[in-house]
Amino acid sequence: YGGVFVSFSMATMDASLTLTLTREFDILVYGIGYTGRKVCSQLIQRSKQDGLNLRLAVAARNQVKLDALQAELEKEADAGIAITTFAISLDGAIPKEDSGLLQCEASNKSLVELLERSYVCIDAAGPYRDCGEVVVRSCIRAGTHYADCNGEPDYTSLMARKYWKEARAKNVVLVYSAGFDSVPVDMGCFKLQQESETGLSGIQGFVKMVGRPEISHGTTKTLVEAMGAATLRVPDGPDDQPIPSDAPRLNLFTSKEHVSEVPGVGRVKLRMKPDANNVLWSYKLQHDGSLEGFEYAQYVCLEGDQVEDNFGGCFYCCLGLCMCMGCIKCGCGRSCLECLHGPEGSGPPDQQAGETSVEFTFEARGKDGSSRVLVGKTDEMYAFTAQSLAEAGLCLRYDQDLIPMKGGHATPAAALGAPYLTRLVKHGFMKFSD
Repeated sequence: YGGVFVSFSMATMDASLTLTLTREFDILVYGIGYTGRKVCSQLIQRSKQDGLNLRLAVAARNQVKLDALQAELEKEADAGIAITTFAISLDGAIPKEDSGLLQCEASNKSLVELLERSYVCIDAAGPYRDCGEVVVRSCIRAGTHYADCNGEPDYTSLMARKYWKEARAKNVVLVYSAGFDSVPVDMGCFKLQQESETGLSGIQGFVKMVGRPEISHGTTKTLVEAMGAATLRVPDGPDDQPIPSDAPRLNLFTSKEHVSEVPGVGRVKLRMKPDANNVLWSYKLQHDGSLEGFEYAQYVCLEGDQVEDNFGGCFYCCLGLCMCMGCIKCGCGRSCLECLHGPEGSGPPDQQAGETSVEFTFEARGKDGSSRVLVGKTDEMYAFTAQSLAEAGLCLRYDQDLIPMKGGHATPAAALGAPYLTRLVKHGFMKFSD
């Protein structure tokens, strides 16, 4: 591969040093569900465009499915791209709450060894609350940078609280929520803050679905399992660490359904979701852990093609019924809900996805009383998740000298900053206009 592969033991060598040595794989993708497959295809496409000669490793539980995917990917790849697959299960590897950083990985030695051979791991296997922690822990131990597309704020907060010091000590960068849920608003707000000369007192973001949006089986499972476990709240972290936490009460903006005064937005309702919390976490990470003097509110637009109209009335009726009757606490009840959005690994058809896009409008209010409206647009949410997650992995692999964070847990904006935004805009994944 144009370099010398160095074999070493992580027990005797500091992870921050190993990243300077030659590793066998540029990026490891773990998980080959609907999103994982799209991420692999996106990485291959980007390698061909930029002549990266990417050395791609793909891991999942099922070798038969891996073989089938490898055959598909090799048809897309050029001669310079190397694809290698590994069957590695995470079953039985969920750590106990009180286990130390190094104890858990002994039960999943294959994962650690593969991570030691990889520069970056893209974790596309959810729900993350069920199987993400062992990947995070193993990445820290192996000195391998990490990115995921989770929309589970409790998971992100838990990982940051448990492994804050270890990640910083190892100089491992862990980027959470590098998908549709968070990246458009996170990077839109980052752009506004970077271009403000006087500083901002607040931003309100408006999200509008256009076309025929639909959620995948994996997203459905994550939503149902989160509601069943009642884990949608973000736990607060230590006061001396900028850990993600629930958004504070609004003072600058309204929390009620209303007609926005921002041109072209119309009737909206507040939606304080993981993406809103991530914007606030980005701000905290870039301002010494403080939100003082800054507020962010995020709304969903209620006019035009709506998520509620297209994600399936049957699903939402059943979800409400299960929540009212308590059936969502039962594994059988959750399984029935998950089946309403197709089999495992399924998602929106390509034609339907191609007819769908997402528009974002941001109104920034400056500390000097000024205001600015910025409009953004992305492709359909799963197409964009593959684009943004792949670019996060490529940014961690090739832009290490340029990104602002050298070790720790963070959002895409705080960890990857301007190099990441440049990538998204350069390749047309995010489009902005005033």
